[in-house]
Amino acid sequence: MRGLWVDFVAQVFRPAHSTSRTKVLRYIFTMRSNHSNPFVRGLLAAVPIVVGYLALGIPYGILGVKIGVPPWALVLMSVFILAGSAQFVALQLISAGAGVAPIILAGFVLNLRHLFMAMSLGSALPKVNIPFLTYLAHSITDESYGVNIVKIDGGKQLDPMDMFGTNLVTHASWVLATLLGAYIGNKLPVDVKIASAALPIMFAVLLALQMKGAAHVICAAAAAALTVVLMFWLPGNWSFIAAAVIVPTAATIIPPFPPLEKGGEGGF
Repeated sequence: MRGLWVDFVAQVFRPAHSTSRTKVLRYIFTMRSNHSNPFVRGLLAAVPIVVGYLALGIPYGILGVKIGVPPWALVLMSVFILAGSAQFVALQLISAGAGVAPIILAGFVLNLRHLFMAMSLGSALPKVNIPFLTYLAHSITDESYGVNIVKIDGGKQLDPMDMFGTNLVTHASWVLATLLGAYIGNKLPVDVKIASAALPIMFAVLLALQMKGAAHVICAAAAAALTVVLMFWLPGNWSFIAAAVIVPTAATIIPPFPPLEKGGEGGF
């Protein structure tokens, strides 16, 4: 491990005329994907996720402290729930005075997709002991799943230590970000509105990452416009739910557009 980082530092700090930013970035990605130790390989693959988790976990900790949730409870949520969207929604329900049952139900519905994620990754794993497999399933998030699923393209078997490295570092970074946010929330006068903006920002970023063509952009814009229109007729957050159902359903029914003449992609 020490040799890995010594080699990396040597590459980064070589004279400017002998290496470029592109070469350094290429070296990082090569080092990440070709390292002989599968745990280190998985850990390095999760580095971009860590940056995003710090940006979201800190506002989560701040918001939780500001609405009266003890820091220890926030940390336990990050350890045992490990789901940013469900945890933010839980804080919103707590601040609204909701009971335990609605909070648990909301978390269950939001995290139900993790069951299918775990099943798809589990089918590519070799036989491992139950406690280890339990942690691998528990520590799956949308982002770590995206990193791990790429590793099994073409029917390859997923190395459990590779997956463990990715999941462990993402899990630890989310808990650390929660601790930092709780500390900042206790020490600094941060406006709750600023911290609560992290959730819609997170979903906006996740949406942007899923867009891979003009059809996706059109669907997202149509859903946003329909949401605004339905807000005048539907109570609460039903406009969001309705738009999320109507637009994807319509996109699957509408026939594809004919291909563009200059090699563009048409249709949905």
